[in-house]
Amino acid sequence: MNEGLARRIVYARSGGLCELRIPAARCTGHGAEWHHRKRRSQGGLWTPCNGLHSCPPCHRYVTDTNGHYDECVAAGWIVLEHADPAAVPALIHTITLGHGLILLDDEGMIAFAATDQEAAHA
Repeated sequence: MNEGLARRIVYARSGGLCELRIPAARCTGHGAEWHHRKRRSQGGLWTPCNGLHSCPPCHRYVTDTNGHYDECVAAGWIVLEHADPAAVPALIHTITLGHGLILLDDEGMIAFAATDQEAAHA
């Protein structure tokens, strides 16, 4: 997938809003930047499951972690090098599902991730 198509899909998914919505970052609510969940230097691609639409303060929060790296990994805002972004849910705000732990795909679709309790009962 090329960068332009990936951006269009993510921006349509977000409705122009910041998907991160991190209060500690002083989120502005307006999506203005692309955040690679898995860094490009670690093999992260321009794909919708690897991208989040973010405001500049939230983007800085997840790229300059300053003591909150573990929080960013746990929230799925940072995907580790060995992991597949499509398999790692992210704690984001969506225009259709609200705020929650969401699985992303490369077509722009989203779904709530199963909690450990839900998975145990499946």
